[in-house]
Amino acid sequence: ALPAISGANLTNLDAADVSGTHTSFTSTGIDDNADATAITIDSNENVGIGNTTPGSYHSGADNLVVYASGSSGITIATGDTTSSVALKFADGTDSTSENVGYIDYAHSDNSMRFGTSASERMRIDSSGVVMVGMTSKTQTVSTQAAMYFAPTGSTNEYATLYIVHNSAQKHGIVMKDMNNG
Repeated sequence: ALPAISGANLTNLDAADVSGTHTSFTSTGIDDNADATAITIDSNENVGIGNTTPGSYHSGADNLVVYASGSSGITIATGDTTSSVALKFADGTDSTSENVGYIDYAHSDNSMRFGTSASERMRIDSSGVVMVGMTSKTQTVSTQAAMYFAPTGSTNEYATLYIVHNSAQKHGIVMKDMNNG
């Protein structure tokens, strides 16, 4: 019988050590015991999970392709309810460039945060309130609104909301007091 082979003892093997049928194998890397290709790395180093031709997708987004014939998705998980999970868009490795754009979910307060130019620009809090240009409802006088806008620069700027419609007759803002009709 051949000895079990593991990642720890794969160095300096000769042909006699690896010939024949092995019934036990352990690995610290990628293991695929399925009867189909699970992960593909093509010649351009694009990775396909559930897909054997990741390079056939849009060239601006084919570095990692996750495919399923039905519903598909990616889960980013943490076991710590006070941590954040994030998708980062980087253009370098220094402290600003590695975080220049991001989507961040903060488990500590169950908020979703969106950043551009290495700064938070929008937040959706745990109650569904959307805040643009601010990170907290306490930065405003009223806390009853479902959406807040704040200037992003100096204190002399105005927070502006534009509603644009492609018809000259259908545009505007409707304000209604929910208590008094």
